[in-house]
Parts: sequence; structure tokens; C-alpha cells
Amino acid sequence: MTLVLPKAKLHVKVVAAAELRTQDSAKVNAFCSVYVNSDKRERTEIIPGTPNPEWNQEICLSLASCVTSAGPEKVELFGYLTVDVWDSNVQDTFVGRVMIPIRFIPVQQTRNGTWYLLRRSVAKEVVSGKILLTTYVELSDGIEHNNPSCMNMQLFNACKARGYHIMVANGKNLVHFPGLTEHIEMAFSNVLVEMSSHVCNAQLYLTNYRLIILCTSDLRQRSGQEQLCDLSMWIAFNNLFTMETTTETLPAHNQETGCQELLKGFAVHLLCHDFRAVKLLFVPHKKAVHAAVEIQADKKGRNRLRAQLKAFTSVLKDLPLPVARSSSRGAKVNQDTVDSSQVRNHSPMGGALSGMLIQMVKPSFPNFFESVKPEEDGEEEDGGEWVRYSILQQGEDMQDPRAMGSDCLTDIDEDVEMDASCILDASDVHLELAPPKATSGLVKTFLLRLEYLVNNVADDPPAFQYMRLCEENLETTGWDLYAYPKDMNRLGVMDGKWKLTSRNGPVYALCPTYPQLVFVPANAEQFLEESSKFRSKGRFPCLVWLDSVSSNFMLRCAQPLSGAAGKHCEEDEHLLRAALDAGPPNGHMMIFDARSFSAAAGNKFMGKGTEDVSRYVRTTLTYLDIPNIHVMRESYDALRQVCLSHSSLKWHSAIENTQWLNHLSLLLKGSTTIARYMKQKGGSTLIHCSDGWDRTSQLTSLSQIIMDSEYRTISGFMVLVDKEWLSFGHRFQDRLGHPAHPQERSPIFLQFLDCTHQLLLQFPEAFEFNMHFLISIADHLNSSWFGTFIYNNDKERHAKSVVVNTLSLWAHIIAERGKMLNPQYSVLKEVSDNADTPVVWMSDDHIRECSFCQQRFSAFRRRHHCRSCGRVFCHDCSKNKGVLTHLGYIQPVRICDECYKKTLPLIVGTQDNHDGYVLVSEDGQREPD
Repeated sequence: MTLVLPKAKLHVKVVAAAELRTQDSAKVNAFCSVYVNSDKRERTEIIPGTPNPEWNQEICLSLASCVTSAGPEKVELFGYLTVDVWDSNVQDTFVGRVMIPIRFIPVQQTRNGTWYLLRRSVAKEVVSGKILLTTYVELSDGIEHNNPSCMNMQLFNACKARGYHIMVANGKNLVHFPGLTEHIEMAFSNVLVEMSSHVCNAQLYLTNYRLIILCTSDLRQRSGQEQLCDLSMWIAFNNLFTMETTTETLPAHNQETGCQELLKGFAVHLLCHDFRAVKLLFVPHKKAVHAAVEIQADKKGRNRLRAQLKAFTSVLKDLPLPVARSSSRGAKVNQDTVDSSQVRNHSPMGGALSGMLIQMVKPSFPNFFESVKPEEDGEEEDGGEWVRYSILQQGEDMQDPRAMGSDCLTDIDEDVEMDASCILDASDVHLELAPPKATSGLVKTFLLRLEYLVNNVADDPPAFQYMRLCEENLETTGWDLYAYPKDMNRLGVMDGKWKLTSRNGPVYALCPTYPQLVFVPANAEQFLEESSKFRSKGRFPCLVWLDSVSSNFMLRCAQPLSGAAGKHCEEDEHLLRAALDAGPPNGHMMIFDARSFSAAAGNKFMGKGTEDVSRYVRTTLTYLDIPNIHVMRESYDALRQVCLSHSSLKWHSAIENTQWLNHLSLLLKGSTTIARYMKQKGGSTLIHCSDGWDRTSQLTSLSQIIMDSEYRTISGFMVLVDKEWLSFGHRFQDRLGHPAHPQERSPIFLQFLDCTHQLLLQFPEAFEFNMHFLISIADHLNSSWFGTFIYNNDKERHAKSVVVNTLSLWAHIIAERGKMLNPQYSVLKEVSDNADTPVVWMSDDHIRECSFCQQRFSAFRRRHHCRSCGRVFCHDCSKNKGVLTHLGYIQPVRICDECYKKTLPLIVGTQDNHDGYVLVSEDGQREPD
């Protein structure tokens, strides 16, 4: 007899759409294609020539491909309602898509519709608009939709046991995240998972937050290998880099015929940003398939096994459904089946029995139960016996259990005494109880949904779901940690020389990627508007750090729009002059351009460029030769390929060839040069790259970590990230990989974390936090669980009310602070070394005259760098030489007359080596003492 599943229908009313646009035109001849999974599609009528069409058309769809049994008079619905909006023209143009999990659609009819934002179906599509739908599910009389909360709770407990739920601070309390707001959309059992040559059998869950893989066994365990590997993991949607699907065949054992078969399945290859390469193999099943519950006897005897069997089967005896038994002991048992919904609470896996039928099966060898006898005292067995219970899942040839005979279920002896110790525990039972196995239709639907989530997670991050679904009263802990005026006040800015201006806010009038409040020189506020027009993206110079002792300052901005014609802006010049006046008397400022000279010169032909230092007083310019985001992306991709390679041949050489470590070295070298210039040379700095939100953020952050011990604490580091990366507009959404802008992806922030990691390794006593702190930030950089790293700037986050509608990552850091403390931390430890002051060489490309005699350079008056101070002089002003041992020069090198004269007073009554100098006269001989 074939088990007939109840009928289910989905009623969809397509009401209207709004704000529809295509790349070609704002007027759309709109129609909708409505379907469930991969079933037959229904179309609405075409509404011509409007971006706001109205249909009010009802469509009824069959849910036959979505229904699975979940016990007596209950069904489980897996699948998705998909609505595609098209523009009807010569060649139909895709406008947008909506996918709704059927499990979340109400069963009762509702009058109020819901507006859904249209999303892209593939990467690079630009979509806009929304659609109004009214939906409900109709089931056969007497049939109920199984409450999804049972399976959600089961998954919550499994993830909680594995540490897949994290703690976040909610005021003074701690709550689980994502907790019970995580809802299962699709689930599969018996999925093969392969990673790094390890293979496991697993259960797969697709939720509204992530993809969860829970391994149930290591397939090498049966082959006798000792080392086992648990491949359980979770993958955030935004962490998925690529997803490829192939078809593969693998040998399998047919339990009915006992023969080997070749099964054709779907292989999904997942490549993650964090270098994980995971392969999922789905084997579609058409008929009922058996999984297993295995109970092993311990070494001290098998009497406990008999008691455990009786404890387990005594539960099955009391079930209301009749079951069959064999006619004699030791004979083969018929298909004894019972409804699993009655034993759900007795299973270590909770609700994992939902939607399955339990089948008692005799072992393959006869009279097994009689062979399990009490051991004599003191006797032990080296191995254990296994008793197998099969789990029969729904399939096409499933028999109705109510059509079978009735009798007791077990032949276990009745004289075995029972006590509390006989209850099965997790160490005794291995469960492969799971949701339905894959069918080809469900697998295709799963892949379609996963691709949809990956392509749209940047625009629709799951961070907003927690606040919307959580039933607890939440306090948005972590968002008030950073306050720009408070941090600047700590540095001593509030002395009248600098002013907190609101000229940019609240509408971000001057620069849309800057915060609303910035510090500028007190007497230079009138220059901001013209300076913003002269700087790329409107990013004018503003204060980010001040040395409270020396008053040296650090400014950040973007490149000037000088162009090939060498344009200049007097207001920008006045702004930097006012900044120098706010610093120490007669102070000097070094402009650090993160680019190379050739890159800056190339930008001139695009209307950009760099500063003409001849127009800026007491200012010099140097280049740090740090590559752009595209070079960093290529290096990161090459590093991923090396890490995923199974070959260990010349592995270190392959790592070096990626240039990743070289790029880190350039960033650390540049940051150290900035820090030394400010702390040891006593100068101020202006830092920029091209647009001032990538390499600029890296350099300003790392140099402040080196100079300021506050930023090496947990709270200070979070403030630093909020200030230099979030408020000053690092483009997190684009750099983390937006499907519409794939060329904008680059691991800029990850490089900053890696550089901080390098500093932590070199100076472990100087940092309050440990590696777990940095790894936690890196883990959630791509999770989109928190509002911290979503969107590109402060303006976009304010428009989406991120502070109100999402949790901050710092709430998680605060909750786990105890695990992130560094036991080696010393409060007084500073990041410094014994190296002498470095020499920052001025770029001679824009220097037209000698720094001392002011004579213009020519073919006969050539440029020369002083190896001691780095400035450019003519030949007549730099004739003297010296051996600069503190800089590593062991042969005489050229130094300017000014440096030569400064060192002369030290000669009298001292040794040859004066503060690292060995002076040499013009003719190359050493000066006499």
C-alpha cells in the first residue's frame, strides 16, 4: 500500500509593484512569473508603460513537491515561492526577484499584503523596486503544518553544544546570537562533506543566517584509521566567494539487493574568503532509505547493553500505532514500524525523529539477543557489539504503518532489571536521524536559494533580522563606545587651536564619506568648502590624532585634483598653513603619499595628482610605494590558491611569490616611518593615498597603534576602528565583495588586522588583547551578522538606521572580553625599539631649488640627498661626507653643510664616533679630534 501525502496549495495574489526600473528605461512593461521550486510557472498579465504597475491577480500553485510527512496528520513544507518581475520587450529583460520560504507563509488566509524588495538573481545585476504580495497555504482537512519551532530548537541545542552560537552583551546581561531567531529554511541528511582530504557524513541546514554542516560520522572510522576529523562548521553567506556545481558518480551499497551500485549525485564546491574549500555531495534518492541508530556495549559486559535495549524498546512498546513482529525468536522480522513523533522526547537528538518512521531490524546473524548474556564478574571484552535500528524515511514506496499487523516489538528478556542508569546517553548512541534526504528537485532548489542569498547578502544583510525577530528587550550595547569629540579630548585637542565643526552634517554637505563632525584648525573653517572641492571625493584635510606633549598632529585627506595642468587651491594652502600654526612653533609637516611616484603621476592625466610642495609652507613630500587595491586583491587570491594547494613542494617560495608578506612589510615600514617622524623628528604629518579611504586608513591606524598605548587596549582598538575605518568612510561593502562591483573587492581591513598581528607577535607585552580578539573580528568581518561592517560609510549607515536596527560587533567582544585578554600585557610597555631616528628622503621630482642656498637646479647644478636629514641640496652645499654608523653606512656618504656644522661642536674632547657620525673632510680625510 502506498502512503498518500495530503494535498497542499499555495495561494498568491500579485497586487502591485513600485519604483521598477531597468538599465534602458524608467518605463517598464511589467509582468510576473510565479512558481514554486522548479515547478510549472504561471504568468500575470502585462501592464505597459509604467514603473508602478497594478495587477491584483490571484494565482494558485500546487505544493506537491514541497510536502513531506511530519507525523500523524502533520506535514512539513520545504521549498520557496519565487516571483520574477520582467520587462516585456523584444527580448524580455529581468527586473528583479523575490524568494519566500514556504515554511514561513501563514496557513490561514490574510487580507493584508507584504511589500518585498526586489533582489538580483545573479551577480552584477542592478535591480530596484518592490512588489506587494498576499500569500497563504491551504492544506487538506484535518492536516496541520508542523510547527517549525521544534526543529529550530533542535538545531539551536546542537549549535549551542558545538559553540556555534556566540554571546553578545545586552546591557548587563548576555544573550545567545543568533539564538532562537535562527530559522531553518531547508535541511538534508546523508550529505557527504569533503575538506582537506577528509570526508564525513553530515546533516545540512540552510537557515536565514548561514549554512550549517553537522557531521554525524567520519567515514574513515569504519576503515580502521585512528585519527578522526569532525568537519562540522558554519559558513556565513557573505563569506562564500565562489560556488560551482558539478555532477559526480560514486559507488554505494544497496541495502535491499546487497549489490554495489553507481549513484549519480550533485557536487557543490564552496570556496570561502577565509580559505576554506568545502565540497558537498548530494545523492538524490527516489525510494525509502535507511539510516541507523547504533548502540555499543561497553567493555565491562553486555548486561548493560541488554538493559539499554529494553529501555529504548520499552518506549516503542507504548506507542499507539500497531506494529508487526516475527512469528518466532531468531526469525527475520517484518517491517516493524512505529510513528516517531511519540518518541521524540526520548531521543538524544530531540526532534530529529520528526518526519521519520522507526523500524526494528534483527541483526544479520541469528539469535543475537540470546547471545547477549550477562558476563561473569571480572570478565571484560576487548570489543563491543553493535545493535542496529534502522530509520525508514519517507519515499515513493513507503508502506502505510497503519496497514501492518500489531504485536509487541521486542524479544528482549523480561527479567532484566531497569534503573535510571539504563537510559541511553550520547556516548552510547550514534544517531543519523535527520531531515529528508535529497531529491534532485530539492537539491536544485537549495542551490538556487543559496545563490540568491549569496548574491543579495550585501544589500540585505542578516544583521537586521535579529532585532526584528528577537522577543527579548534588547539594549544596543557597543554603539556608544566611540565618540569622536571624547577621543580627541583625551588627546588634548580642546585648547582653542582646533575646532569641532559641523559644517559637514547632518546632510553630509561637504563630503558624503566623512563623519558629521570633524576637527579642523580653529581659524580655517571658512576654507573647508573650497578645499573639499579641490580634494578627491571632497575629502579635505582634518585632524585624527594629536601628540598631547609636543602638539604634533596627524591629518588625513584624499589626493588633490591638480591634474596635468598643475591646478592649485589657495584655500587648501591656507588650511594647511593654519594647521601648522596650530601645531608647535616653527613646526614642519611631511606629506606622506601612500602611492608610488609613478602612480601619482599617472593620476594627473585623470585630473588628480599630488601636492606641489613649493606652494605649501614648511612642507615636504615623500612616497611610500604601497600598491593599490587591485594588486592587493591579486596577492590575496594568489595566497588563497597556495593555501588550498595540496602540494608542499617549495611551499615557502610559493608564499613569498604571492607578495602578501611584502605588502605587509611595506605597510609596517610606512607606519613606522610616520611614527618615528612624529615622535623622534618632532614633525607633523598629512597622510593620503588616492581617495583616502584604503591605504590612508591602514597607515593612520597602524601609526597610532605604534604611538598611542590607548589604542593597544581592547576598548581603545575598537575606538580606533570606529574612528579611522567606520566614521571616515572605508568602503566595507565594496571591499568585502559586492556582487555588482566585483573589481572593488580587496582585503584592505584584513591586511590591517594582519599587520596588527605582526606587531602583537613582536611586542606581546604592549597589547592588552590576544590573537583570539583579532580572529573574532576577522571571523565576523564577512558574516554580516552585525551592523558594524555593513555599508560603505556613515551616511549610508544612518540612512538604514543601523544603530537602532542591528547589534554592534563590540557587543560580542564585550561579552567575550575575558577570553581575549593577553596575560603578558604590561600597561607601561611601549611599542619602540633601540633604532635611531630614520631618515625620510624627500622626493626630488618636485624640488626645483637647493634647500640651503635656494639656487635653482640645472644640468650644471645637480641634486644631491643628504644621507643624514634626507633633504635635497646642490653640490656646493653638500660637499662633506660622514660615516653614519647608526644608519648602517660603513663608508663615507654625502651629508649637507648644515648637518656637518651641527655635529662639529661635538668633536672637541670626544671620540671619533659622535652620536653615530664619523666626520670626513671635503678631501675624504677624517677630521682631527
